Amino acid sequence: MRTGSLRSPWARAAVAGAVAAGLAAGGLAGVAHAADDPAPLPVTITGPDKVDLALDGTEGEPGQPQIELGLTGPGEYDPDSGTDPEPIPTSGYKVTIDATALKGFAEVGLPESCAVDGLVAVCEESSLYPGDIYNPFWDIRLDLLDTAEGR
Repeated sequence: MRTGSLRSPWARAAVAGAVAAGLAAGGLAGVAHAADDPAPLPVTITGPDKVDLALDGTEGEPGQPQIELGLTGPGEYDPDSGTDPEPIPTSGYKVTIDATALKGFAEVGLPESCAVDGLVAVCEESSLYPGDIYNPFWDIRLDLLDTAEGR
């Protein structure tokens, strides 16, 4: 069992809340901008609304991500149509994963495919598709620190 002040359910809830706030600030919605049109395109970030970290260090298989963040583009794609969707015209876009709220709580494994600086990852993409099937996703690993304290 890890030592620290995370023994109470309230402290564990604080950690889960910090995870949710750190990874999903802004209500899991965002905008992308098309190349020729400055009007924003609505997108949705998909993923869990909370992550429970075990006090005994068993947060899933070591090295395996517990969080998969995805992106749902505007419009719908019917996988039964038999054709691949056309990409939505964009000049590219960036997704920022900011886990700074987890500093002192967890070791954060951010996506290797992104530019990582500390607890912030910036993921650059070129194609955006309707729906979620053809859009990228990013894996994140969290491990509770031995020195973690409830806030």
